Amino acid sequence: MKRIRFVLITLSVLSFAGCGLQNTPEFQPSLQDQISLYCLDHEGNLEMREEGGKLHGYCIFADGSQCAEADFFNGVCKAGEIFGEASKRGESGALSADEAAEVEVNSGSAEADSGADEIVLE
Repeated sequence: MKRIRFVLITLSVLSFAGCGLQNTPEFQPSLQDQISLYCLDHEGNLEMREEGGKLHGYCIFADGSQCAEADFFNGVCKAGEIFGEASKRGESGALSADEAAEVEVNSGSAEADSGADEIVLE
């Protein structure tokens, strides 16, 4: 009788131990997620538009100004500018809206082991 009670208590304890917290992988946002979140974090509203069969994101600001979310993320345009003004300036080093739609994060490179992602523009 004592042996049965001991076995039941042991099984009960072990079954509760199996219900412990599990480690869930931490969410790692993609580059496109980071670009969209940057707009929202800086008091912009995100609007998606289909242009030429592709979906493009635009950051709309409280004053009515807007720019491509990738241009805003890269500092090419800002709130208060007329739409398209930054793209017409042709500033280098930033992704245009068309380029941002073509961004592919390639984590298969040797640099991926160091935590760096490679951006490939097609």
